[in-house]
Amino acid sequence: MSRLSEAIDAERMGVLYFETWRGSKSVLGEVSESSLHLRKRIRYKNSFQTFLTATMKPTADGTCIEGKFAMNLIVRTAMFIWFAFVITFMWSFVRAMGQLLVNSGGHNEVDWMSIVVPPGMLAAGLTVVAVGRYFARNEAQFLKDFLIQTLDAQPEEENT
Repeated sequence: MSRLSEAIDAERMGVLYFETWRGSKSVLGEVSESSLHLRKRIRYKNSFQTFLTATMKPTADGTCIEGKFAMNLIVRTAMFIWFAFVITFMWSFVRAMGQLLVNSGGHNEVDWMSIVVPPGMLAAGLTVVAVGRYFARNEAQFLKDFLIQTLDAQPEEENT
């Protein structure tokens, strides 16, 4: 795994995100004897960036690398909480819309915040995720190609 360690820059987390500007290699991460954690070097902040987390196991033919591509666990958890919060408050939206429809001929006051805020929060959350994932759209393939080229590896057929 020395070839792989030499081909990447070590991940450094500083107070600011400027730590990724140091170094020249296209991949950042950590490699041990049995695992690896890699991501593409980008010169901007994208919390929705794709990471490769994998294990390495010796086999008769060499080393088998098995892993998954995913966003950071903290980001996935934060977005789960965001959408759970939004879905919870969608009840106020449904209730306010029902009140608006039932009282459409009358002059009863409707809670406009309940009509505007929950869908706005849902749209904002979906937009942030869509834009972040759009910028990370080719990173999984980039990391896979990087491993194949760096390790002169033969990819196994993917299970479908």
